[in-house]
Amino acid sequence: IRMGEEKPSHPQVVHHSKDRTFSFTLHPDLPGPNQSPRRAQAGKPCPVCGVGIMDYDGLLNLVCPVCGFGEGGCFT
Repeated sequence: IRMGEEKPSHPQVVHHSKDRTFSFTLHPDLPGPNQSPRRAQAGKPCPVCGVGIMDYDGLLNLVCPVCGFGEGGCFT
């Protein structure tokens, strides 16, 4: 950002590959102050990034393979 420019409300990420260019904008979907946070569920989209599919790791934690968000708290 240069002096005098306004900071964008959502960061834009651009990825360059050898013959392809990907561009996407991140839109955080965070709960408001009067909303409860979404819970992670196995096989459902990640509640943080919305891209990865939540799955259990070897320690029975629900983990997002995209952003690394994890949630524990299961029983055997």
